[in-house]
Amino acid sequence: MIFATGRALREGTARGQNNFKLFVENPADELDVCLHLDVGIEGPGKSQLTTQNFGNGTISVNYRVAKEGPYIINVTYQGKHVAGSPFHIKVR
Repeated sequence: MIFATGRALREGTARGQNNFKLFVENPADELDVCLHLDVGIEGPGKSQLTTQNFGNGTISVNYRVAKEGPYIINVTYQGKHVAGSPFHIKVR
């Protein structure tokens, strides 16, 4: 099971760094999760996204978007949305 949490899953800042975390329930599964995890952003502006695996069951996701407006963040594992995904956010 994968859990996503963080303010940036509800709201974000245009042209600023936004961050949320993914937690892998069983850290032994973390490598498999990283190989089959997909995070995407849809919205009115270009986006940049990076992930960092800490090796302890925590994955940090950082994104930056160019424009204000409504965005959708999709977090999927093996093609299926994790709990709460897709996330509808407002970027100001």
